[in-house]
Amino acid sequence: MEKEIQTEFEISRVAFRPPPFWEHDPEIWFVHIESQFSGAGISEDSTKYHALVSALDSRILSQARDIVLAPPRDDAYTALKERIISLFSQSENARLRQLLQDLHLGDLRPSHFLSQMKSLAGDKKSAQLLRTFWLQWLLIQMQQILSACKDELPDLSSIADEVHFLFKFHFCTVK
Repeated sequence: MEKEIQTEFEISRVAFRPPPFWEHDPEIWFVHIESQFSGAGISEDSTKYHALVSALDSRILSQARDIVLAPPRDDAYTALKERIISLFSQSENARLRQLLQDLHLGDLRPSHFLSQMKSLAGDKKSAQLLRTFWLQWLLIQMQQILSACKDELPDLSSIADEVHFLFKFHFCTVK
C-alpha cells in the first residue's frame, strides 16, 4: 500500500512594491500601500516606517526631514504619514474653491462628475449640498428630470448616466 503524501503550501508574505508617490492624491496612495502592507504581512510600525522611507524619493523625504532624521520612538510611521498627507493634500479652501468654480462636466458621465465632486468635497459636506451643486452643473433638461427624483445620490447618478446616454444618442442620430 502506497502512502499518499499531500503537501500544502501557504504563501505567508507577498513582496512590498509601492508605486511612485501620488502627489495629486496622497491619501489614496497611503490606502494603496497600507493594503500592500497587509498583503505582505507588515504590521509593525517600525517596519512600515522603514518601508515608507525606502519608498519615497528624496524630494518628498526632504519635506519631512525632521521626522526622517529623528523619528519618534512610538508611531514613527503614523507621524511621517500624517506629515506627508498634510504637506501634499489640497487645503480645504482650495478643494472647496475647485468644487465651486473650477470643476466642469465636459464629456464626463454624470456619475464620474459626481465622483470628482465627492472627492473634492471630502466627508464633511452634506449629501444635500453636494446634490444641489451636482445638479446645477448638469444640462437644464437633466436638472428638470432629476430634480423630481428623491433617490439617493448614487442611484440618482446612475439615472443621470442613462439620461446622459439617451441625450448623446438622440443628438448623434439627429445630426
